[in-house]
Amino acid sequence: MLTAPNPPASPAEVQEAERRAGVAFDEQYKDWLGNANGWKFFSGADSLYSTFDLSKDSADRNILLNVFREYEIQPEELEMESFDGLVVIGGASGDYYIATTGCSGDNCSTAPVWELGGGDYVRYESFKEFMQARIDRMRNAQR
Repeated sequence: MLTAPNPPASPAEVQEAERRAGVAFDEQYKDWLGNANGWKFFSGADSLYSTFDLSKDSADRNILLNVFREYEIQPEELEMESFDGLVVIGGASGDYYIATTGCSGDNCSTAPVWELGGGDYVRYESFKEFMQARIDRMRNAQR
């Protein structure tokens, strides 16, 4: 079920994705994109999107925002001031999302990543912590 990641994104592709998303990505996430520009089915059915899929107008982001409105989820519940900086960076089966907040300011080393699905959400301090948790889950599933 696992596939290989996409080739790296160029700095110009990352900058264009930031422009479309309306936020600056944190350095850790940009570093990852410079190594893998998305990864379809990186852990079973879950995919991490390429820079071409990252946008303030993405279908997944709009669906997620509609779910937040429907269930009256407030930005504070996800430790955000607003959902303006929310970027959906992955998902699976239309009901599971991975989101990160953009950075305020010119340079930040890391931003939180959220797993959202089935009414639950889990916060990771960083993209690295999120990826490590996914790797750990896959290792445990193989036992």
